[in-house]
Amino acid sequence: MKQPEEALAVLRRSRLFDRASAEDLASLLKESRWRKYPADSYLFREGDPADHLLIVASGEVKISRATESGSDVVFAVLGPGDALGELGAHPSAMWGVVNVLTSYIRTKDEAFVDLAVRDIPGRVARKLLDLAGTQSTFALSQSTLAGLVGASRENVNRALSRFASLGYISLDRGRITLLRPDELRRRGE
Repeated sequence: MKQPEEALAVLRRSRLFDRASAEDLASLLKESRWRKYPADSYLFREGDPADHLLIVASGEVKISRATESGSDVVFAVLGPGDALGELGAHPSAMWGVVNVLTSYIRTKDEAFVDLAVRDIPGRVARKLLDLAGTQSTFALSQSTLAGLVGASRENVNRALSRFASLGYISLDRGRITLLRPDELRRRGE
């Protein structure tokens, strides 16, 4: 069970609740339950009722859908502070939802353009830069990256191997370190 201060910090990190009043946050905390999920477990499946709100306190949540061929298409990878699920009981968070949806639509529009005009290495380069943010090293499976860029794991592996051989990145047991982000940026243009 999280301490109230830790729980409040998690809510404040969420873009959905960063503008919420202290009263709204206190109300939300009273209704909250904290759960730890094992790695690779399903939080819910398509078609399940959306009757609760989940906020990622730590770790990552992958939003994906299996294709008919059995591969995963990854729509998003959520991290600490990100939320998913039902918001109907918390109208004060709706402005946060509007902001998140606007950002999501913009991101999906950019992803569509990427699929239409960029080759796989270019999409991989752009996604690595996007995922890195202010960090130069992060963990990400090749399967998840493949789902994010709309490519097979094998093609993503080839692109990553090529970037590593050129000295743009280093790969170490599921961790990717950007060594030359400027070169990745050029490759992603």
